[in-house]
Amino acid sequence: MLAMRAFLFYTGYSLSGIVFGALALLIMPLAYPRRAAILLQWNRFNVFWVRLCCGVKFEIKGNTQALDQACVILANHQSSWETVFLQAHFSPVATVLKQELLNIPFFGWGLKALAAIPIDRGNPRAAIKKIRQEGIERLQNGISVLVFPEGT
Repeated sequence: MLAMRAFLFYTGYSLSGIVFGALALLIMPLAYPRRAAILLQWNRFNVFWVRLCCGVKFEIKGNTQALDQACVILANHQSSWETVFLQAHFSPVATVLKQELLNIPFFGWGLKALAAIPIDRGNPRAAIKKIRQEGIERLQNGISVLVFPEGT
């Protein structure tokens, strides 16, 4: 039964990723707030879908009032779950990520449309400079910045 639930989840996850990735290409000319509002529905769908298929539940504890303004979110990167959930929960949000992810068909297109901050992990000094420069720009535009500091 567990294998069937996982298969059902990954089927919906993959198919919805293809649909939203293709949609990202079509809506790229739209302003960022409109693109984000549309594309982050994929994240919200997957939070719903993993609960429906696999029974995954979550609880948010702590000060949620800070969520009313753009902020920097630092999170442990332990699975793909937190990336999907945090993007949905803190939207609009720009995620700092390895630039190779933008090369993945469909998935990378969506990331690019969501104003991600891609970095070259082979050049840490340039990566820090880029995160600082583009992160400040995103924050000034009301977009939170999601960083996984434990990544390479």
